Parts: sequence; structure tokens; C-alpha cells
Amino acid sequence: MRTRRRPSTSWGIFLFGGDYANVRPFAADGSTSLSQPPTGGTSVEFDAGQTALMHHDGMQMFVNSGAVAAIQRLSNGLLTDSDTEIGAALTDLTLAFERTRDLLRETGARSRQLEMACFNIESLEVNLRSLRL
Repeated sequence: MRTRRRPSTSWGIFLFGGDYANVRPFAADGSTSLSQPPTGGTSVEFDAGQTALMHHDGMQMFVNSGAVAAIQRLSNGLLTDSDTEIGAALTDLTLAFERTRDLLRETGARSRQLEMACFNIESLEVNLRSLRL
């Protein structure tokens, strides 16, 4: 008898695990652990007292956006062969997609903020070098 191995990630962590990245963030039914929810994450300090989160957690991406609920609704609609429920689920999926896209925009804005901080640091280094000469 073969034993089923648990899938692993490249670094031994789950991308949307948040503060509990070593724990699977979602069960097969879309539920999360109450004691180790996929919330939080890594933040980086890019300037004195200025921090930015590196990514969004699983709760933001899948639960708060409505993606899990929309997929569950679509599954129920397909199981019961309900055109009304399937249509409503597709509307829910569209809204979840929009919310997720907004989160990706936030990530892009954070990335630009970090790029500007790096540019400022490089400029300061150039100025310091020229003053040393």
C-alpha cells in the first residue's frame, strides 16, 4: 500500500500562509484554521520608521475578496443544476476578481514605493562618495 505524501513547497512554506506560512492555509473545503489563520505576513523596513508588507495573505486574497464563497456557490449551483445559482456565482466571481485585482494594484504601488526608496538610497550613496573625494 502506498502512502500519500503531503505536497511540499520550494522553501517549505505556503505563499498565502501569512504568519503561519508553514501550515497549509486552506483545507479542501475552503475553511481555515481558527488557531493558525492565514493572516499577517512579512513586512520590510525601507526607510526610518517606514514599513511595507511584502504580500497579501490568504484571508485577504481568497476569503475577504469573496473568491472562496463564490467558488463554493458555483460548486453548489453545478451540483444542483441551478441556472440561477450558477449565474449568481458568476457575478460573485467577477466581484471577487475585481477585489483581487485591487489587491494586486496595492502590491504594485508598494513595489514602486520600495523602488523609490532604493533610488533615494543610491542617490545618497553617490552624494556621500562625492563628498569623500
